[in-house]
Order: sequence, then C-alpha cells, then structure tokens
Amino acid sequence: MKDWDFGYFGKGIDGYVHYTQAFNRNFPQSSKQSEAKRAEQKPHNVPPKEEGDLLQSLAELGGLFMIIVILLGILSLLK
Repeated sequence: MKDWDFGYFGKGIDGYVHYTQAFNRNFPQSSKQSEAKRAEQKPHNVPPKEEGDLLQSLAELGGLFMIIVILLGILSLLK
C-alpha cells in the first residue's frame, strides 16, 4: 500500500495490524481452523444463557396463572 495507508483501517503500523486481523478473520488458512474458530466464537450482542430456558419459564408462569384462575373460579362458586 502506498505510504502505509490502509484506508478504513488507518495508516502506519496500526492500519497494517487492523487490516491483517480483518483479513485473517475473513479468510482463514484452512476450513478446519475456521470451523473451530466459529464454534468457539460467541456473538457479542447475545447475553450468556442462564440456567433454564425462557420457554420453560414462560410455560411455568402460564401454568401458575391457570392454577390461580381455576382456584379463583372455584372460590367464586363456593360463595
């Protein structure tokens, strides 16, 4: 590159380092290496998964709601 200008990545050694990192990330040397890297990389915007599943939690809350509704219906019949 002319005068060590790497455009978007910057100038000088910093630009070279950023350009090289991006190139190596986008064009890995072997497919096995890229598959291993993809498996080990996690998206930055996804929070870590906690114990239990969201769907399971929603099902439990729905079940609890149904029990409360049934109990309220029974109590209203008893009065």
